[in-house]
Amino acid sequence: AGMVNISSYYENGLNINPLGDNTRIFGLAIINWEFSPGLVLRNSTIVGTSLGEIPIHRLFGVGGLGSVSAYPYKVQTGNQMVQSNLALYFTPDFLDHGFHIFTFLDIGHAWDKADYPLSEVSDHYNMMIKSAGIGFNINSDHDDTDQELGFTIAKPIDGPDIVEVAVRIGFIF
Repeated sequence: AGMVNISSYYENGLNINPLGDNTRIFGLAIINWEFSPGLVLRNSTIVGTSLGEIPIHRLFGVGGLGSVSAYPYKVQTGNQMVQSNLALYFTPDFLDHGFHIFTFLDIGHAWDKADYPLSEVSDHYNMMIKSAGIGFNINSDHDDTDQELGFTIAKPIDGPDIVEVAVRIGFIF
């Protein structure tokens, strides 16, 4: 599954050029691959760019839950961004119980295009924030008739020496 979003910021209710300097372009791709019964590899990749300068409240940001775990919310911001989340799920079908366990890797980076273009992001791998972790979800039937409780434990890779523990209600990832 995937999506592309193109949005412009409207100043004073007017937008003369919908693809002007204030336009953000955002692409999302999601892959779920059950490569063996009950084993699912999931990836979510996001790429964002702007056609020019955008207001501070429209900047892309990476860091925090749902982005790169174990880092503060939007620890990096800019008018360019990349992010990828990879998880390996051991589902209830595989475990033969009413829960699932997963491991995950998160990586992301946000910056200003004045520093370097999107095409050179791989040359700046050392600027990317990265984390790894494990998770546990209870009640994994996803039938929308009840809530699911999940726990994650994440640690930055090459980052601060912290461990983040999160409790979530609802399906994680």
